[in-house]
Amino acid sequence: MRYRLVAIGLCLASLATVSFVGVPTSAAQGSKSDQGPPCDANADIDLLVLMDQSGSLATMDPTMARAEGLRELGDLLGDAGHVRLAIVGFKETAEVHRSFKSLVDAPLTTADIAAATVYDGQQTDYVVALDTAIGEFEQVGKTGDRCRVLVFFTDGLYDPLKGKSKAEEESASDLFPFVACTGNTDETSLKDRLLRIDIQTFAVLLTPGFEAKTDHEEIMATASMQVIRGLTGDGSSPLVANVPLGEHCNKWTDEDSVQTGEIIAVDEVANLANSLRRLFKH
Repeated sequence: MRYRLVAIGLCLASLATVSFVGVPTSAAQGSKSDQGPPCDANADIDLLVLMDQSGSLATMDPTMARAEGLRELGDLLGDAGHVRLAIVGFKETAEVHRSFKSLVDAPLTTADIAAATVYDGQQTDYVVALDTAIGEFEQVGKTGDRCRVLVFFTDGLYDPLKGKSKAEEESASDLFPFVACTGNTDETSLKDRLLRIDIQTFAVLLTPGFEAKTDHEEIMATASMQVIRGLTGDGSSPLVANVPLGEHCNKWTDEDSVQTGEIIAVDEVANLANSLRRLFKH
């Protein structure tokens, strides 16, 4: 039987339950209209959960649904020796809470879950987060036909610096998407690093955190969604329908580009699991 790797229901950062979602074995196999064949049910899978730990989650996730989701993920994959799980938490910095290991060999502990679901961050730095997460995939390398899945959860906009300065706005509008989507011979973009080892990216976004209320937030929201659209290749999400293409990430969402993931919108942490069930079916 073949199935869509259930999203990881995790998506964690909000997750209230988890499952598997099928992912193409190669980014080259998908397209906007055809995501290609899903992973075989018995395929080896590397799954990394990238968890937002910003302070706003104290309000957004008061019942610690993220922790419950991780516990359920541990139970779900507890006997799946072909799946290796890694967890990275991020705020203004990023930390690897678990390197790739099978839950059969190294069960998920209460301490692991507690460390991954703190909410003490002051900022939300996507670049540090994604660089660290991709680095974990790069450490284990592209071995065999493993499916590689990155679930990136955040409840807010890209916000790497304290305050609301003009310098941050300019950096977010130009340098941030350049580093994420374009790069050069000296600096490989995050997108190219994802493509190099066929990582599928599922961005799970808590929508209240993406509602811009000021001009500054509008600029940061535009940059955030341009990059997320570019990294996933998902230009059909309603969340990006009115977002301008921008200079650096537009090539990853045009008609000729390959869709390498998906944007998943959830309205509150507690509803994450239900949203995933609607999106991903066995």
